[in-house]
Amino acid sequence: MKHLLIIVLSLLTVACGGGGESDTDTSPNIEVVGAAVISIYIGETYKDLGATAEDDIDQDINDKIIITTDLDTSVEGVYEVIYTVTDSGGNTATTTRAVEVKSPIYALSFTDPNLTLYEGSYTHRFYFEFDVIEKVDKVVNFNIQESSTAESDIDYRLISSEFTVFKGLNRGYIELELLDDDFDEGSEVIDISLVDPNLKEIVFIQITLDDKTTTAVAHNDLPSSAITSPVSIIDDYMYIMGSRSIDKYNLIDEVSSTNSAPAVDNSYGDSIVYNEEIYFYTGGSLYNVNEKDFNYELISQAPIFLEWTAELQVLNNELYVIGGKTIDESSSTIVQAFNFDTQTWSSKSDLNHNRYGGATGIVNGEIFVFGGNYSSGTSEKYDPKSNTWVYITANAKLAGSFSFSTAISNGNFIEIITSDISAETSVLRYNALADSWSEFVVDTPSKMSMDSMLYKGRTYLVGGFRGDEGSSKGLHSYYIGDN
Repeated sequence: MKHLLIIVLSLLTVACGGGGESDTDTSPNIEVVGAAVISIYIGETYKDLGATAEDDIDQDINDKIIITTDLDTSVEGVYEVIYTVTDSGGNTATTTRAVEVKSPIYALSFTDPNLTLYEGSYTHRFYFEFDVIEKVDKVVNFNIQESSTAESDIDYRLISSEFTVFKGLNRGYIELELLDDDFDEGSEVIDISLVDPNLKEIVFIQITLDDKTTTAVAHNDLPSSAITSPVSIIDDYMYIMGSRSIDKYNLIDEVSSTNSAPAVDNSYGDSIVYNEEIYFYTGGSLYNVNEKDFNYELISQAPIFLEWTAELQVLNNELYVIGGKTIDESSSTIVQAFNFDTQTWSSKSDLNHNRYGGATGIVNGEIFVFGGNYSSGTSEKYDPKSNTWVYITANAKLAGSFSFSTAISNGNFIEIITSDISAETSVLRYNALADSWSEFVVDTPSKMSMDSMLYKGRTYLVGGFRGDEGSSKGLHSYYIGDN
């Protein structure tokens, strides 16, 4: 009886597969993780998601998966990634993933349909956007065509012959430096092709350079009234700094918005763009303007309090605060400078005459200041090398009792837009090389306490007020050409 029991148990052990060896007829189950067919672009990094494998005896055998492929992400084509696994019983299973490597195909268009620039001395960017955002870098080459009538290094200079739009982005630009001359050349063109192997087609554009005087243009109104409100332009947007808001105005489609901002003392301050950032000075405080969050971020307090249009200019990495009213309401000769590198203030040589509300500009590395309240109509220039101010030829029209004129620099000229109320706007044009004046009349009603900016070579007149009519939302532009 004892021998019979041992035999039965032995048979049961064999029947149950004792010894732990896998059934030789059953292969493991293997599956890819993620999609079985995927696409990537040439040059894109391929990240394999792997596969999972399970065996009826060995259970999880992921660590035994072997991956093989001839995938080359630099060559267009369809490739196979092969996943192979073998269990302890010698049973093998495979699965595959297809990877398509393809060239990205896209189109681009310019955000500004008006590709006209007016002659002067400035730089301008024309932005373009792709119709899709890819996971690869796009390098667009700019080629000047022989059909161009404008001359490189005489009328303009192309800042760069290519632009790289990095993966995940879809926006780039062509940047031109306009070069001023005294010749009436009428209208000239720059023909440019934009070439990228993956563009659906080569893009051709024609940029027009014009130096003919134009009549004044009335643009859509600002979102709110602007009287001595500091104005700055970054790319195609104008920002108007208020005491409790920052207005944003799209200069292409003339659509605007008012955005709330922390309260600041907007005592007839001034603003300026430096290294593509806006700086705003008012009431002795220097702010960095965050145009994305519409916020004023205090940078520094000036050692001497100045308000009421202390004029700003940037020269040699220093921001100059020129004149203004002191804390005891006196017009001032004080000039202070903020160094962007050291974040410290220094005193510069005083003006020869006290003034506030003057107009300023820069030509050939020298600062010019014109008129202003209590200035007796004087004008002067500053040489940073000798740290001295000297008088220049004055203009009697800048001797008004309430003078908040504004100015823009363009080449060797500074245009001063007088602060008065009349049927037309008077523009006094100062030639910094010849120390001489000329006068133009622009066919738009003049206003007091405007601000002015240069955009695409045109002078924009912002806000102001006209006596009983009150403060203005108006925005006008003009251009004085070589003719």
